[in-house]
Amino acid sequence: MAHHQIMGWRYLEALRDGSFLANLPGITNYYPPLYYLWEMVVLSLGARQSVALYANLPGLVLLSGCTYCLARRWQTPVNAASAAWLALMFPLVAWTSRETLLDVTLSGLVALGLLVLIQSDYLQSRVTVLLFGVVGALGLLTKWTFLFFMVGPVIYLWWFSADRRRAFLNLLDAGFIVLPLTMWWYLPNLQFLVERFQATSQAAVLEGDPSLLSLSGLLYYLRSLASYYLFLPLSVVLLLSLVWWTRPARRTILTETGILWVFLGTSVLILTALRAKDPRYIMPVVPVLAVVLMQPGTESRIWSNVVIFVAALQFLYISFPLPGNPGKIALFSIENDTDYRGMAQEWVLYESDYFGVAGHPHCEDWKFDGIIAELQSGDHVGWAPDLPYFHPGALHLLGLQSGKRLEALRVGNEPIGEEQLESFDWVVGKGGNQGISYITSYNREVYRLIEESEWPLIASWELPDGSQAWLWRNPTRSP
Repeated sequence: MAHHQIMGWRYLEALRDGSFLANLPGITNYYPPLYYLWEMVVLSLGARQSVALYANLPGLVLLSGCTYCLARRWQTPVNAASAAWLALMFPLVAWTSRETLLDVTLSGLVALGLLVLIQSDYLQSRVTVLLFGVVGALGLLTKWTFLFFMVGPVIYLWWFSADRRRAFLNLLDAGFIVLPLTMWWYLPNLQFLVERFQATSQAAVLEGDPSLLSLSGLLYYLRSLASYYLFLPLSVVLLLSLVWWTRPARRTILTETGILWVFLGTSVLILTALRAKDPRYIMPVVPVLAVVLMQPGTESRIWSNVVIFVAALQFLYISFPLPGNPGKIALFSIENDTDYRGMAQEWVLYESDYFGVAGHPHCEDWKFDGIIAELQSGDHVGWAPDLPYFHPGALHLLGLQSGKRLEALRVGNEPIGEEQLESFDWVVGKGGNQGISYITSYNREVYRLIEESEWPLIASWELPDGSQAWLWRNPTRSP
């Protein structure tokens, strides 16, 4: 998304103007910098339209490769390769890989961390545990939620370790690797992280995230896996797979894969306990989910073929406008869901796009070129609407790409007076759908003030959603 690309641009600008090392810890102060540093490399090589593909490529390779290695411990090479492909074809993984988001890279590093832990001989191999420390540092420099997925497997391996003291000392040594590699960023930003975490928890109420004590809260991530990663056909396959796993004859393999079940269980429990929720947050369990789904294929090649066929068919239908696509089939969905509240309750059987944000590749012109052409570098722009592809972050990003540094701020998210409106050189608005209600609730007031203050309408454009975009200039500023 635009925010994450902007961070990559800021690192690239710092590298070009010589302030990179001095400003390295503070350029991004909420999400750690590793993903953005790789974005910086991608952007420096001239990528523009394909930034998301190249930015997510390391994560996709890790995700698929580690899924293969995990599956290979209990499955044939062919079956393990099928699991590796399956991990990439889950709908939300496919959609997210086409956007500049942290989740795919985080999922790849979580898979690598789990694989290294499994190969550590229950934390007895010092070299392997030290390697886990390096992987852990990379994971924490991608997103701090990496820790949530590693807690369960680490405790499990330590508990069943033949020498717990040795295992603890190895983990302590791994910690001495993690700390210096991560604290240079975490310590300067710790206070801001705590404040943002609290703000995010409060925002979860506005966004309609269910509480822990509600049934929808307890089932949130199980429902998310079924709704956004599997759809109905693979959900049925998963249920049949679980029946296969629970038969008495599978007791040995069930014991051998204990760490995978602990990983799944603790990951779901920890994320469920957090106030802020999103289906993307559970993505790091995808490699293990793929292994679980494909394990019955060790006894029946037909099983593997059916699973891959269904997954590939779903992948094609969510990726391309093929005939016969039903669009969306869901239980408890919300019509005209501009606030994405359906995410907290709907049970999706199939859908071809993710809330209109991701889906089939298509080209839409949201007229940013025309808007940016009217502006000058350094202009202060007030932005009223907030839609997936028409928001202030997109203006900021595309301005940077065109060589203009623009400051774009929302103006409809809180009460605004004439004096505050006067601080902007320009204001951008639109008709029709304004976007998320609790961010745009004061847009009508903004438009009324602009009319009363007789701001001249400089230009208007037809938008892909059938509405018009408007650009007003502050009358006190010279043309």
